[in-house]
Amino acid sequence: MHLQKQQLPMVQLEEPYQRGWKRSFILREDVARCHAAEFYAILLAKINTETYSTNKGFTHKKRRRGKKVHEVRPQQLADFYTWEWNHPKCKLTDAERTHFYQKECWCKRANMMVRKWVFAEPWRYMLQVKPRMITHVKMLDKALEREMQQLENRIEINKLRPTINRLVYGKSYNRWRGVENERQKNPLHHKPLYQILEAVSNDDL
Repeated sequence: MHLQKQQLPMVQLEEPYQRGWKRSFILREDVARCHAAEFYAILLAKINTETYSTNKGFTHKKRRRGKKVHEVRPQQLADFYTWEWNHPKCKLTDAERTHFYQKECWCKRANMMVRKWVFAEPWRYMLQVKPRMITHVKMLDKALEREMQQLENRIEINKLRPTINRLVYGKSYNRWRGVENERQKNPLHHKPLYQILEAVSNDDL
């Protein structure tokens, strides 16, 4: 059902509306007038990034020296991990690759230093903020939504989530709290060793 929902087409709105702001990179005016403007425009299409915000200044609150201050959210051009750089599907040409260099940076997810290929001339581009206009929305299939809600209600009422997680992922952990369901919990969990030995000797398991 989720796959059917994802495959639903987009429908154009009769009256588009604004939902916040969109920020992305564009060519600087002086770069757009140079002889290599086309080259950098094509490269930008491959490394451009977009961020969205409800405020035009793209600021967020951050505590600094005990006070909450508003800071502008940083935004950089896209970079490439080594596996992305060497992947056959990497869209960068040989001429474009000469404008990148290797840089070591800390990866929070992997909790280690990793190497990335970073664009060497970010000054050629500048950020531009534009209204984020919503012109298309996903088609709504009321019958499909009704079936999905009925299925979700059945799972919740009969408490089938741990069983489904165990069958799909090999674990019986709760979806939200990351703990085992009481009905699926190991009976020896958090028990001292002497109680475990008594249970084994008395064949209580």
